[in-house]
Amino acid sequence: MRTLATIVVVLCAAAVPARAKDTTQADVTKLLQAQFDAYLKETEDPPVYTDDVKLMVSDLSNGWQGFTDGGDVPHAAAEGRSYKRHSDSNMQIVAARDGNSAWISFQSTVHWKHGKYAGLDEFDTDFRITEIAVKTPKGWRIAAGMWSIPFDNASVNKAAKAGKQYAGNPIEGGGGDESLQKAFTKLTTGPLDATAAARKDLVAFGSGVGERTIGGAVLAKAWAAAWANHLTIVDKYVAGIAPSGTTGWVIADVLLDKKTYKVRFRVLFVFDKDAAGAWSLVHVHFATSL
Repeated sequence: MRTLATIVVVLCAAAVPARAKDTTQADVTKLLQAQFDAYLKETEDPPVYTDDVKLMVSDLSNGWQGFTDGGDVPHAAAEGRSYKRHSDSNMQIVAARDGNSAWISFQSTVHWKHGKYAGLDEFDTDFRITEIAVKTPKGWRIAAGMWSIPFDNASVNKAAKAGKQYAGNPIEGGGGDESLQKAFTKLTTGPLDATAAARKDLVAFGSGVGERTIGGAVLAKAWAAAWANHLTIVDKYVAGIAPSGTTGWVIADVLLDKKTYKVRFRVLFVFDKDAAGAWSLVHVHFATSL
């Protein structure tokens, strides 16, 4: 049994026409269903991704395996296991100001089947999922995203203190739009922009179990208290932009300085241009590993 959760579609201010709103909801919902159907059937190169999709996925043990081909997610993260079904919750689709892209966030319990080893016949994995969908001449496609699993904060901190935290495979590529890179870098040393702080639909996934908040004001407070001026960007990172040029995303590794030790995170930040044409944060996804 496969399920798609009740979907909350949020329309950004700047008034996307009502018909476009309905179309976005229907089209993106179909896209997500096609994505999961492809996983169920183990379809190679399913027609749900852009040619240059950047989809990051964590494995089922320590953490990151890096970018994978869309057709390999998520069963590439569980070698020898087959995806059977999923159950979703807290799904939200937010349409960009111009209606040409959307960001999706939800949680999904994925059920696996394993026929080889006793005791591992069937099990569930809880994913937090962020994906960015873009409108193309061939219809809506997924251009980027992150699937992660939560880790207990105490265990992560213990591994980091001991200098044994798993770094995962390095992020491939790097670079991208300079203005988007600047917006991301600026966040590491300052507060959320005013538009982001005022957003009532800004979802933030933390790296720990059950960590999901809604509202820019909530994130702005936490950001000022614990993140801004305590982050260092590690090596390369990817900054991508939708074909419309108004929605962008950054996938990066960062180190959080906790004075006596540093914790490594892999993050996905989604931005959309505000009415003045400046990049504004609209969604955050933090993930880590042991």
